[in-house]
Amino acid sequence: MLQASTLTIEGLCFRYPEGPPVLEGISLELAAGERLALLGGNGAGKSTLLLCLPAVLPYGGTLRLDGLVARKNKKAVRQKVGLVFQDPGEMLFAPSCREEVAYGPLCQGRSDDEILGEVHRWLHWAGLEEKADTPPFRLSYGERRRLCLAAVMACRPSLLALDEPAAMLDPAVVGDLVELLNLLPQTTLIATHDLRFAARVADRAAVLFGGRIVYDGDPAGLRNHEKLAEWRLR
Repeated sequence: MLQASTLTIEGLCFRYPEGPPVLEGISLELAAGERLALLGGNGAGKSTLLLCLPAVLPYGGTLRLDGLVARKNKKAVRQKVGLVFQDPGEMLFAPSCREEVAYGPLCQGRSDDEILGEVHRWLHWAGLEEKADTPPFRLSYGERRRLCLAAVMACRPSLLALDEPAAMLDPAVVGDLVELLNLLPQTTLIATHDLRFAARVADRAAVLFGGRIVYDGDPAGLRNHEKLAEWRLR
């Protein structure tokens, strides 16, 4: 049974060593099942914020998932967060699609029957069931992106964090991705710079600029916003 988490971020700050601040006092709240598009140009800090969710980076401030303080409950929180990187090459490693999807549930100690069920379910969902024994490197770029998502979904995360999921995909593949994402019940953060894609997959948008949230509201309200060029959005 797939669940959806609540997320509370209060005063989140982060800077890389010897660099300027990347995030400065970010505060956000997401209800269970809410879909938020995290918008911003290159270098706005979107990916950094996503990496803070499973407490990978040493950030300042507080991040709670289902009331659990992330830094004090890293194991429990990381079991709830499903993070999908922009580059599938950073995630895929198994010799076949089947083994790629099975790896996460196997590490969770699930039974053989459960693992088989997850592999079947998520390869079918991603349209890759007929390529179960195909090495991931032989898939198209769009197929590899879907395989990454299937592998994460098999771990049953309750918070899904996607980094530029539509980047470098052709319109037909983006349409398939939108359809797949809209079927999911999880609380979802989608980092993107594409306003049109954001409007198709999220019911709320937050814009990151200068390390801060400068807009939080309906994605439709951004279409003709006077500061789009300044925020480096399209």
